[in-house]
Amino acid sequence: MANPGPATTVTANSQALSTQQALRLIGVAKGVNVSAAGDTAFSVLGATQNWVPVSIITSNSITTATGASVSVATATVGVYTQPAQGGTTVLTTAALTSQAANTYVKITAATNATTAILNAGAVLYANVGTTVAGAQIDLAVYGYDLS
Repeated sequence: MANPGPATTVTANSQALSTQQALRLIGVAKGVNVSAAGDTAFSVLGATQNWVPVSIITSNSITTATGASVSVATATVGVYTQPAQGGTTVLTTAALTSQAANTYVKITAATNATTAILNAGAVLYANVGTTVAGAQIDLAVYGYDLS
């Protein structure tokens, strides 16, 4: 039998997603109604309790009544660990400037990108200040899990 060549071993050396070295999805709020002021609660994914926020991604959704896209550039949205803009600020309430098309996605740096957030309640709140009639957005929070 012919020699097939030297023996080779390939070992995967990846880190588990639960380590601090991985940027991961912390929470998602789909279809946040920006036509009414107030809070929309959404769950923190998995067992994450201590994390550092990095970015928040928002995208327009279609309107529920007509199916047409609506500019949400004047709507103001923030993310907090308690209702009514309470607790720790993840993203300060601000206008979704330049989000005028249905296909537009905006990536925003987190407000407290150097502060670990202890969120024992495992709930975040998307707070809508200024409203836009008939509009919705999708929102995703990314960060480093320190749990």
